[in-house]
Amino acid sequence: MNNRNIYEIKPDFDETYRRMEAYWNHDMLDRPIIIATLQPEKDFSYTPRESYYDRVYGDLDQILRTNLENARHTKYLGEAVPGLWTSLGTHEIATFCGYEVEWAGYTNWCKQDPRPLEEILPIRLQENSFMYRRALELYRKASAVLEGRMLPYGYDFHSNLDFLLSIRGDANLCMDTLDCPQMVHKGLEDSCVIFQKIWSDFVEASKSEEYGYYFEYFSEKPITTLACDFAALIGREMFDEFAVPTLTYESEVIGERCVFHWDGPAALKHKDSLMQIKNLHTFSYVPNHYETHTQMLELYSLCQQAGKGIVFTGSPEEIKNASKTLNPHQTIYHTSVKSEGEFEELAAWLKAHT
Repeated sequence: MNNRNIYEIKPDFDETYRRMEAYWNHDMLDRPIIIATLQPEKDFSYTPRESYYDRVYGDLDQILRTNLENARHTKYLGEAVPGLWTSLGTHEIATFCGYEVEWAGYTNWCKQDPRPLEEILPIRLQENSFMYRRALELYRKASAVLEGRMLPYGYDFHSNLDFLLSIRGDANLCMDTLDCPQMVHKGLEDSCVIFQKIWSDFVEASKSEEYGYYFEYFSEKPITTLACDFAALIGREMFDEFAVPTLTYESEVIGERCVFHWDGPAALKHKDSLMQIKNLHTFSYVPNHYETHTQMLELYSLCQQAGKGIVFTGSPEEIKNASKTLNPHQTIYHTSVKSEGEFEELAAWLKAHT
């Protein structure tokens, strides 16, 4: 694999590569994974990350140059890797199928379809749609301009039930699961076909096979983050019927290194079913505003007992305390530090106590 250009921004990439490959193989070198970044030096005018709107309609060449310059003045500590956020919006997969983009402040959605699901199906990828052509243009330009110095994120995969949710809306899709479950299954079959195609196109356009795969974490083999936020609105029986087969298919398309994204506590009721999906390697939880990752240690321990990795976000002190409970072979730590010295102290402490 040709990663030589990444050394320009990440001089210690070889060590990151070895540590991340060990993690994906359920192993560890001398400490668990730690990810942190330091903001640019005081004498550099850092440009805030562009908005979804800019990525959809702005000058991609300028966006890429700005991101690259920001990255050159950012310290990527531990296993942090310079990455490019590429999502065109929350419902980008639906917009790839021709659905109209609707803007709401800093983000966007797709215009929902009020027709009965039976009239909407089949749903097909519109390869000539503006949004899909824009997405592929972004990846192709990124591979040409960045040349592996930064690695682009994969798609924001609100696929499976979330794909139908973006088109139908939460209330309508809830009723569809009761009124026309077979149509929901057909819609999920469409989602699977679309998923496989856009993943294949992403790999080619981004040159991931050459530079490596990235979605917050580096991997030599395919990696992405999967989700099913609609899970919060349905019970275990429906989740097992609709979501599990589709998530299983998606994870088989990607391979054995999928990260699953939990968004808030309402989604956790399906944890037992999710633990049975072989290729869901690591679980990442986004707490509510009143929660901390320290409060989730019981959940994380259950994940690790099922053979899964977890992501823990906290201060260096919170990480030290959590490390007494968590399996170091199965943990990715995210933290915020004020200096390289503070990061090195944490890394040394974890080495000494692992």
